[in-house]
Amino acid sequence: MNQLGSRVLYLPNEAGEWRQQGLRLGLARLAAGQLIGDVRIFSPLWRLQNGESDVFGQLAQLVHDFQPHIVLVQHPERSELYGRHWQELRQLAEFTLVLHEGDLYDRWHRPPPRELRSAAAYADVAFSVGASAQLDFLRRCGVPDVRWVPTAFNSDQFGHAPLPLDRPFDVVLIGNANGSRIPLHSMPGARERAQLVAAFQKRFGKRFAVYGRGWTGPSAQGPIDFLDQGRAVQSGWITASWEHFTTESRSFSDRLPIALASGTVHVTSTKPGFDDVFPPGQQFLHHEPNVSEIVHRVAAILGTTSPGQRMAAAAAGRQFAFDHFRQDDNLVTLLNAGGARIDPARATEIWKIAAPALHEL
Repeated sequence: MNQLGSRVLYLPNEAGEWRQQGLRLGLARLAAGQLIGDVRIFSPLWRLQNGESDVFGQLAQLVHDFQPHIVLVQHPERSELYGRHWQELRQLAEFTLVLHEGDLYDRWHRPPPRELRSAAAYADVAFSVGASAQLDFLRRCGVPDVRWVPTAFNSDQFGHAPLPLDRPFDVVLIGNANGSRIPLHSMPGARERAQLVAAFQKRFGKRFAVYGRGWTGPSAQGPIDFLDQGRAVQSGWITASWEHFTTESRSFSDRLPIALASGTVHVTSTKPGFDDVFPPGQQFLHHEPNVSEIVHRVAAILGTTSPGQRMAAAAAGRQFAFDHFRQDDNLVTLLNAGGARIDPARATEIWKIAAPALHEL
């Protein structure tokens, strides 16, 4: 359904006090700029956790009354929306169902939840941050149109602090120690992350810092709030990571775009498709196939570049992140797949509008 001034119903995945502020702000600005019509937001998981009764009944009534042109559902895990619910909603209004899955799953370590399978079975188009096995999974669920979209960052929250020349650490890693001794209970890549932390500690000593839960030793800085990641990134010249699900093409955690936007040179584990995402010859993102080569690459960058050169690379990385990994730009992609017909150039102009984030309506 192609519709100028589309009515949009957004179903985010939110728990506790956490809100998807990036998309809420984006929707508010698109509506204020008259690039979409009216917007409603309904957060199933948040309502369920708050003990509300008949959550699906409330959603069904909203769909009946609002008659959305586009329903955007994001990461439906624990939403308790199953096939029978989507079938009923389809009978209440004519809309395009756009599914956005920003997490990764696999058969053994993290099986896809029933809610994701159900939403995919009724979706008109689905987006995934993984471009290989996860797209294949969505196709098998019955989605007629599956597409890759990059993991993105909230450009209102990150990327605005000046790039500092005074950095107390050479290399910083942000991530929790989430390994397990029980087979298949660790996320893929957890062991390599622990090895990377140990190798950095051995090579760089006090010039290395690791932020996150579960780490011990002189480099451990303790847990860090999500919104404090920019400060942690800027405490080091280089940020490093080991990605989960190393065979899933073009996939990366949000720590990568947050690191680039915050202003750093980033070194991470190689994944298929990275050379398609990041242009050849750039100096802000490096990827290597194993722990020892990541450590070697970090040492080589520190040993062969000046602070000024690293600052220039960090500035280029920040610009790249803002050009390619913004959540609000992703939002336009998702809505246009649902027929919203938003001009991306006009959307870029209205991202500066001072609109409050939309709340539950």
